[in-house]
Amino acid sequence: MKILLLAPAAPDPALEIRIGEIEHILQQLGHSAVRQPFNPDLYSRVTQAKPDLVFNLASVFSWEKTAYIPAILEIAGVPYTGSGFLALSLTRNPTLLLPLLERTGVPLPPYLIVKAADGLLAEALRFPLHICRNDVQTEPLVSNNEGLGKALAQLPPQEEIVLRESSTQKPLGVYILGTTVLPQALDPALRDPALLAYRLLETRGLARFDFVQSEKPLLVNIDAAPDPLHPNLLKAAASAGLDATAILRRLLEPAVSD
Repeated sequence: MKILLLAPAAPDPALEIRIGEIEHILQQLGHSAVRQPFNPDLYSRVTQAKPDLVFNLASVFSWEKTAYIPAILEIAGVPYTGSGFLALSLTRNPTLLLPLLERTGVPLPPYLIVKAADGLLAEALRFPLHICRNDVQTEPLVSNNEGLGKALAQLPPQEEIVLRESSTQKPLGVYILGTTVLPQALDPALRDPALLAYRLLETRGLARFDFVQSEKPLLVNIDAAPDPLHPNLLKAAASAGLDATAILRRLLEPAVSD
């Protein structure tokens, strides 16, 4: 199978090593893997190359504008790995994502959606707080009203943001690969909300759901395009007898079948 390995526009040396590992495994599986950096002329590049499949690493290892890649590939009529536009977009827009998760019963930390100008009125929340913005990757952490006021003053007053309570606990990552939850033998209090969110967002392939423990596990982050060879994933996958090659093989399966 001819696979177009879609890479970030300018990966750093560490990412180059990881992308090289993925390329090598794909070749070991008998595929022809051709690298293509993500750039504005992706549509024409793909239609000219006519690959059997695009392995979308640009959305895995980059942030800017890469949520739109699945939409471009669907217009081009080319199968691709990983989640589509809906999942990638929702996970980058907390003002849309959190109410959707909450309405379906996914346990979340306390949060409020407010306009930046009104953020100091969010007295129902306890510090420290994360400031979450739509389509912005960083989530500044503030520990008091003074820090919150300074951070909010840098934002457009009418911008809708999420203020979300933070935890000092280290999150526990739950991976879902197709229909397989990793690690195996997971507490249903973690497994069930992860599966619910996975299906709700129409996530495909691999995704990671991060929880912190309170009275019950609370979902604090969703990565709809995680690193398929991250050491934490490899450790979790080993509990199901899966290695790096098996993970990549499973990522190819739904893309080809679709």
